[in-house]
Amino acid sequence: MKKMMTTLTAIGLASLVGYAGQNNLEGLIRKNQDRQTENSATQIGQSFQHDSPKNLADAFLTMESYNGATESDHKILNDIISTAEGKIERKANYTHEEAEKLLSVIDTTIREKGFSYKEQRFLNKGLKEREIDCDLFSDIYFGIADDLNLPVRAVMIEGKEDSGGGHVFVRWRLDSQNYFNWEATSGQVCSDEVYDKRISENSTKYGSMKELSIPQYAKLQTDEQIFPGSFLKDSNARAGIAHPDNKECREHENLIYRVLYDYLSNRLRSNPDSRELHELEAETAMRLERYDQAIANYDFLLKESPQSSSLYHERGKAYELISHTAPTFKEELNFMERAKKDIDKAVSLERKE
Repeated sequence: MKKMMTTLTAIGLASLVGYAGQNNLEGLIRKNQDRQTENSATQIGQSFQHDSPKNLADAFLTMESYNGATESDHKILNDIISTAEGKIERKANYTHEEAEKLLSVIDTTIREKGFSYKEQRFLNKGLKEREIDCDLFSDIYFGIADDLNLPVRAVMIEGKEDSGGGHVFVRWRLDSQNYFNWEATSGQVCSDEVYDKRISENSTKYGSMKELSIPQYAKLQTDEQIFPGSFLKDSNARAGIAHPDNKECREHENLIYRVLYDYLSNRLRSNPDSRELHELEAETAMRLERYDQAIANYDFLLKESPQSSSLYHERGKAYELISHTAPTFKEELNFMERAKKDIDKAVSLERKE
C-alpha cells in the first residue's frame, strides 16, 4: 500500500469555513497562475525569452540556452527539418516500404547538410560542428515525427552507471504488433537481434531496452540527462549541483521545465484526449508549482479512472500545495478541505485494493 499524505496544515479548521464556490475557485486559480508565471520569470531572469517549441528537437535546443545555443543554431536545425519535410509525401498511413523511404529522405537530408557521426553532448555544439551522435541524430527524426504526426517511437538502451552512456534509435510502428527499427547514425534498418547482441556483448555498459513515445522520451531526457550538471561549465559548480543554494542550477532547472511544459502543452492542444499527455503535463506542472494546471489534468484523468487511488492522492497533494498561495485564510481552508476529501478518498480506495 502506498504511503499517503496524512498531515494537512490546519485541516481541522476547514469545517469552520464553507466552500468558496466553484466560480471563486476558478478565479483563484487564474490569479494563482498569473502569480506563478511572474515568479517563474523572476527566477529565471527577465532577459530570457523563448518561443513556444515547434517540436521535440526545437525544445531540446531551447533547453540548451544556458550552454551556448543561439538563434543561428535554431536556424540550422529548422533548415534541416524544413528541407526534409519538404521532400516528404504526407499521408495518413504508410506501408513498410514507404516508411523506409521516408526515413531515408531524412537521413539523406541530414548528410547532405554536411553532418557526420561523433560523440557529442549538446545539440547546439553538434549543429555548429556538423557532428552529432545517436541521440542527437534521433532527436532530429523525432522533431520531424512531431511535426508530421508520424507513428515513430524512441527506443533507449540504458547505459549502466559510469559506462559512458547508452544508445538511442528510432522505431516506426506500422501497427500495434508490427514495427521496424531505424538506426539513425547509419541510416538503415536494424533488427532487434542487432541491438540484443549489442547489449549481450557489452553487458557492463548497457542495460535493458525501453520503448517510449516521443513525449515520454522528452520527459525522461529532461529528468535524467539534460540538466544535472551538464549546463555548468565550471567543475566546482558541477560538484555543487544538488545544493539548494546553487542559483544557476535553480535557474536552469526552471528554464528546462518551462520549455518541457510548453512542448507538452502544444502536443496536448493537438491531442486533447491523450491520457499520457495529461499525466506528463501534470507532473511537469507540479514541478513548476503550477498547481492549478495540475489539478485540471487530474480532473480529466479522474473522469476516465474514477477508482484510481493514486490520482486522488496526487490531486489532493496539488490542492494542499495551492492552499499555501491562497490570498485569504478562508480560501486557504477551502483548498485544504478539498485536499482532505481527495486524500480520504484515496485511502478508502486503497483499502479496497
